[in-house]
Amino acid sequence: MHSFLKVKMKEITLLFCLCSGTICYSTNLQAVDGKTFLEYCQAYVDVLDNEHEQLQDPIGAGYCLGFVIGAASMLSGSVCLPEDEVITGNKLTRMMVKYLQDHPEDLVEEDVQLTGMALMEAYPCN
Repeated sequence: MHSFLKVKMKEITLLFCLCSGTICYSTNLQAVDGKTFLEYCQAYVDVLDNEHEQLQDPIGAGYCLGFVIGAASMLSGSVCLPEDEVITGNKLTRMMVKYLQDHPEDLVEEDVQLTGMALMEAYPCN
């Protein structure tokens, strides 16, 4: 496996805490629109930036983090993450927030399309 997604213990612990309720919470998985996805991802980044921030929607934040990490792994043939840099889930989530903020016209799209577009823009294969 690529070494591009080395996840720190803090991220693993946070991801576990955020996602542990997801299994019981959601049995009907549906894509979310860009506006909602931005809210989920922004909530996660807000907690990263301010350790005293309370996470209002841990399931949404965990959804964003897990979705972006999973997409980066699944798109390894279409996305070229740098070999000489550790790309963490935190960095990928920040990239997702920036993409969504920079492309408000795309917020009508679903999370699947948005994540692919964001990753391909941030990490194109030359």
